[in-house]
Amino acid sequence: MNDEKNQLCDYVQQTARILSKKHFVIIAYYLESYSLFFILKNLGKFFSMLLKWKRILLSEKAGVYDLEFISILPFQRLENIYKLNMKLIWSELQFVLFLKKTLSLNWEKIVCWIFHPSAGPIVRKNSRTICLYDFLDYFESWPSDKEDLKDQTNRLIKKADFVFANSNNLALTKRDIRKDIVEVPCGCAVDIFPLDFFMKKKPLLLNNINSPIMGYIGHIDYRIDFNLIEHILKTNKDINLVFIGKVLNTFFGNQTNYNKDVLPNMKKLQKYLNFHLVSEVTKQELKNYLYYFDIAIIPYNIRHKFVYYSNPMKFYEYLAMDVPVVSVPIPSLLKYEMPVVRFGKTHEEFDKHIKYLIKHPELATKYKTQMRKIAEDNSWEKKVEEIQKHISLNS
Repeated sequence: MNDEKNQLCDYVQQTARILSKKHFVIIAYYLESYSLFFILKNLGKFFSMLLKWKRILLSEKAGVYDLEFISILPFQRLENIYKLNMKLIWSELQFVLFLKKTLSLNWEKIVCWIFHPSAGPIVRKNSRTICLYDFLDYFESWPSDKEDLKDQTNRLIKKADFVFANSNNLALTKRDIRKDIVEVPCGCAVDIFPLDFFMKKKPLLLNNINSPIMGYIGHIDYRIDFNLIEHILKTNKDINLVFIGKVLNTFFGNQTNYNKDVLPNMKKLQKYLNFHLVSEVTKQELKNYLYYFDIAIIPYNIRHKFVYYSNPMKFYEYLAMDVPVVSVPIPSLLKYEMPVVRFGKTHEEFDKHIKYLIKHPELATKYKTQMRKIAEDNSWEKKVEEIQKHISLNS
């Protein structure tokens, strides 16, 4: 896991949840390691971490087990020290896996399920380990260590036993390196968005916000086209725009200015009376908010390669709750175009689709079955099943 725990974008946890029904699953939080100084000052955390290691080593029960690490060297902001600490963390992980294999009677194979190229060093070629890369996003478009991420991605794609891409468009970016990349779209936690869900009253955070409501869920970061948002707010003063998510002003802890414009842009948006920022909510709470969205938007800047090659999870979550969508034309989503799924190439076109869907609320009922089917066809269960089936047939 290359991110913090409890993210709205919980692809690792959802994958682990499904795998854990039959398998022993370890989530290695390698970017949340404790520093040696922190451990010395907080011995309780250290013993808590050791207890987690003990559970992993001694338990044979299927389930999800968190694994945390210690970074020995201080001053991790220095690149060379950070890289050395990462090598130490991979050694800790290899040590835990070695002990687990030694102590366990049931483990025949270890599958290393990698979600980010920075985890490439864990790949080990041997008969008892399968390494797969779940190629979710075009990470090399990130500006921090850009060349390094590109090199890491290319090395991992060449070295992994299997590579599964989030969309055909994303797979095409690496087909010159590897021909057998398999397209398996990202998942949606359909089960937490019940059919015919009914909410008696608005969540407190929406209490003073009147309909119609257009909403956005997810991180508020460099991907947002703030000029598009301003245009929407100016031309739809009778529609309330609700943003639900965490405002990021750094870039995944790195010393980069990629999100430096987010806070100034958010301050500009908050001057509009029809703009409302709601603090981040849990995945389980999302349905309570989506229930009150008349339409949902994906207002990304399509010029960013990370956006262009993405397959946003929020799209399927919107449809799971029967919420019509207006999005920028992300290639992986274009095949779903229909009266309740519309794509705006320009600010004016995006605005026109918003007005149309707000005026025609009956469309959400008419296309409810189709929207739900798209979400179910892209469920986490389907994704994990497809990957497991491919590995079984080709191992």
